[in-house]
Amino acid sequence: MRFGELFVLLMLSTGAIAKPPKAFVWRGKPGTDAAFEGLSEAAADLLRTSSVKYDVEIVGPYEKRDINRETLNVREVSLILFPGGGDLSPTWKQTKNYKRLIQEYVHSGGHYVGICLGAYLAGHDPGFELLPKGSDTDQYITSSKSSLKTEDDAVVQVDYFGKESMGEKRWLYFQDGAIIKMSPKALQEATVLARYSSNQFPAAVVFPYGHGRVGLIGPHPEANRSRGRGLDEPRRSKF
Repeated sequence: MRFGELFVLLMLSTGAIAKPPKAFVWRGKPGTDAAFEGLSEAAADLLRTSSVKYDVEIVGPYEKRDINRETLNVREVSLILFPGGGDLSPTWKQTKNYKRLIQEYVHSGGHYVGICLGAYLAGHDPGFELLPKGSDTDQYITSSKSSLKTEDDAVVQVDYFGKESMGEKRWLYFQDGAIIKMSPKALQEATVLARYSSNQFPAAVVFPYGHGRVGLIGPHPEANRSRGRGLDEPRRSKF
């Protein structure tokens, strides 16, 4: 089973799915960072092609529909995903007004997925503050024993704890992604799906927030083969 596929399934509430659930994928101002063009679409494809086959809509302030209390509600939308992007500071300026809305949506039973920049957005100061107290995100490249020290694009090895796997090694596209630093108490309620192989910091985690769930991923399981082409990837496996 693909890394991204299992992650999507973990995000779902238990129970039968009567119809394809609705998912929102957020996209910011077009053209602000050419290096990340297409990541919203790639994340949308990940959701559409999973076994759940989400009905996906890309939303945002420059799209046909933005998110607000009318559009983002648990009766209509099962999941909202914030993908990778540029720097945290300019993106936070675009998203800070969503903070209370996102908190209320997830607390009432919705699901939040953050990939790379989207994971940073779930943290504190600045961020949506979806992580429990005593937990936060931080840069992998500045963590102890990290295998990378550059913000340039690369691939990173993770230990993947899949449905039938206990620490299988996988390579994922990476660009200054986050580690998810969970407090001991928070880890008791969380599911760690992957850890960075070099230092065992969590790279992908799902945890509860009120009646909903939050899933954060530091690398890019949604990245297609065009990203990272030509990089040193000695044992790259399926995304």
